[in-house]
Amino acid sequence: VWKVPFFGASLAEVAVLGDGSGNVDLSVTDEAGNPVCTEASAPDREYCAFVPAENGFFLLTVRNPGAAAAGYLLLTN
Repeated sequence: VWKVPFFGASLAEVAVLGDGSGNVDLSVTDEAGNPVCTEASAPDREYCAFVPAENGFFLLTVRNPGAAAAGYLLLTN
């Protein structure tokens, strides 16, 4: 879980790029725990874009639902 600040009224982008060794999933919530987006599509590439109403911190959760270890890169703007 990563706690990342984003500016209000500006596009926020988050991506997870897996190393190809397994599956990775991404979910983003605000500080209150309200879901902003959940991505569980391609096995090792996830993308989420949103515009926060105000400045704040968001929790980016990367999960590996598989049995094998999987490395990843977390990208934000």
